[in-house]
Amino acid sequence: MHMRLPAAHTQLLRQLKDERSKLQDLVWELDDLEHAVVDLEQQLDATHDTNKYQELEHLRQRHDHVEDAVLYQMMYIDRLQERYDLLPYAAAPAA
Repeated sequence: MHMRLPAAHTQLLRQLKDERSKLQDLVWELDDLEHAVVDLEQQLDATHDTNKYQELEHLRQRHDHVEDAVLYQMMYIDRLQERYDLLPYAAAPAA
């Protein structure tokens, strides 16, 4: 017999799923930025193209911003999970 979860449980589970999806997107973006920074650093080592220094600085700033967003998103998900775990009669673990 399958029990239906109360609305509060369902809502938080849906929100957790959405927030975890956002986190995954941020992690992918962070990974792409890390590779782009390494690639550009290697190009600079080979060419010393001064125009690429500004591009590298922009990539590093974007990387730092996304890295902060990843950490924030992880903490936000932890808080949502804690709220879910405190709901009475939690019949199933969060997805």
